[in-house]
Amino acid sequence: EFRPFEYVENSEIKGIDIDIAKEIAKRLDKKLEIKNMKFDSVISAVNSGVVDIAISSITINSVREKIVDFSAPYYEASQMVVIKNNDSRFVNVSSKEELLDKINSIKGLKIAVAVSTTGSSYVMGDKELGFSGFDNATPKAYTNSTLALKALIYNQADIMIIDEMPATMLTRANPTTSLLPFRLTEEHYG
Repeated sequence: EFRPFEYVENSEIKGIDIDIAKEIAKRLDKKLEIKNMKFDSVISAVNSGVVDIAISSITINSVREKIVDFSAPYYEASQMVVIKNNDSRFVNVSSKEELLDKINSIKGLKIAVAVSTTGSSYVMGDKELGFSGFDNATPKAYTNSTLALKALIYNQADIMIIDEMPATMLTRANPTTSLLPFRLTEEHYG
């Protein structure tokens, strides 16, 4: 559930990452077998030999590079903030710095994220990745981005932090939400 990179439609796994995996298999003259698993299992599945490769919009970072080898980067990504349209707290925010100040100033802010993602690390703080986290916020981790967005829509979270392209797709499909135009990070998928 990470459109447009990977998602299930009519019981078929589809998306940009799937297309890339098919092309890799074709060029290697191998039969492709796709294993659908939770994102937080992908790196360990490669490390333990359960799968040969993982392609799941995986942000290249120093922590993951200690466990697996990455391909050359194939996509530039960024963490973004999704809000409900009626949330007036972010109306006058005009920069990334102002957005971060605003998030830090709201005590008890509940931030929806997908488990084991860079967005989750960003919200909780990760020294190795250079993210300090948010002292006044409460992270709310969900299995995938669709569930995180539902938490936002149904008032179980105040904002959501997720990768830019899935955030764009989710907000287009859910007209009660908006994507704030400030990139919080600069990342690459491998």
